[in-house]
Amino acid sequence: MRAEKKTIVIYLLNGFQVRGKVWGFDNFTVIIDCDGRQELIYKHAISTIAPVEAESILVLKKGNDQSVPKE
Repeated sequence: MRAEKKTIVIYLLNGFQVRGKVWGFDNFTVIIDCDGRQELIYKHAISTIAPVEAESILVLKKGNDQSVPKE
């Protein structure tokens, strides 16, 4: 999502929502560009990250079925 510069919503553990584009990240933090200002969010405070626009995260191609065989 960062490479495509898509807008995301980050839901924090305290219920707060941050909406913006991922500007950068490291092992412990994420920097979000929100309306021209940057916000640093600690990863341990993040509950969920979701794209604003509906998007399929997993795309299966025909002939590339990697499902687990049934016993």
